[in-house]
Amino acid sequence: MYYARIVDNVVVETFSPPVGFNIADCFHPELKWDTVPSTVKVGDTLNEDGSFTAAPLPPRTWVAEDIRKNLTFAEKVKWDSDKYPEAVTAKLELASPKEEAAVIEILYALVAATIISSASKEKILA
Repeated sequence: MYYARIVDNVVVETFSPPVGFNIADCFHPELKWDTVPSTVKVGDTLNEDGSFTAAPLPPRTWVAEDIRKNLTFAEKVKWDSDKYPEAVTAKLELASPKEEAAVIEILYALVAATIISSASKEKILA
């Protein structure tokens, strides 16, 4: 059997008891566990009809290494050089994860500065 703790219609924990045990053997009786399909994951929402809706995926993010690994050798040379202020600033900006809108802005600046090509920009965003 597969169980979930559901708070405010959101799955906050899932559990399958070890063989030979039931859910009551595993947790304090004040914890309420509901039987759910084994496909249910933490973050899923319980609907009024008893079905579950999968939790939305977190937004995609990029860091500097995600950019660099998609560059040509010549572009990596420019990217790695402190000679190009746009590359230096891009790496500083991408030291922490950035979502798509911010990354697109950074990539357009890198293309405009001829540090990367439009093809590399598209490859990074793919």
